[in-house]
Amino acid sequence: MIRLALIGCGNAASYLAVSSRLSGAAITATADADPVNAVAARVALGAAASGASLGGLLADHGDSFDAVVVDAPAPSRGRLAIAAARAGKHVLVDTPIALSLEEADAVVDAAEKPGVCLMAGNLGRFAPAGATVREALDSGELGEPGLLRIHRWESLGTGSWPTLDEEQGSVADQSLSADVDLAVWFFGGLPSE
Repeated sequence: MIRLALIGCGNAASYLAVSSRLSGAAITATADADPVNAVAARVALGAAASGASLGGLLADHGDSFDAVVVDAPAPSRGRLAIAAARAGKHVLVDTPIALSLEEADAVVDAAEKPGVCLMAGNLGRFAPAGATVREALDSGELGEPGLLRIHRWESLGTGSWPTLDEEQGSVADQSLSADVDLAVWFFGGLPSE
C-alpha cells in the first residue's frame, strides 16, 4: 500500500469523498499552512500525522508516507514538489505544477532522482469526456487530429477572467496550463504551431 501525505488541505472534503475508493493507497499524513486545516483534514481522513508545513511533516513524520499529493495554492506548488522529490517522495502535483518554466524545469529535475515518480494531476485527462475523446483518437475513429478548441465559461459574469487572489494566481494561469497539458495529451506530442 502506498501511503500519501496531502499537502494543502483546503479541498480535504473532496479527498474524503474519494478516500474510501482508493485502491492500494491511503492518506496517512496532512499538512497545511493553516494548522487548523491540517488537523481537521487529519481527523476527517483518519490520517496518523499532520503538520503546518511539508518541511515539518518530513522532519517529524517523514517515515509515515511514501508520496505527496500537492494541492496547495499554485504559487507554492513548485517549491513543495521540489522539496518532496528531494526527500525521495513520489509527487502528484495539481496543474499548474509551477508558474514559470524555470520552476517547472526545477520540479522535473528534482524528480529525476532514482526511485521518484512525478505526475501532474489534470482532471481533464480523467473526466469521462476527456477519456472518451482520447479513446476515439487512439482508435483512429476521429482520424488524425489537426485542431483543438477548448472553451471556458469561467468569467463569472464579469466579461473577463477573474483573479482569485495573489496567493492562488489567476484562473487563466491555472486553466491555461491545464488546457495546454490536455492538448499535448490529446495530440500525443507538442504542437507544431
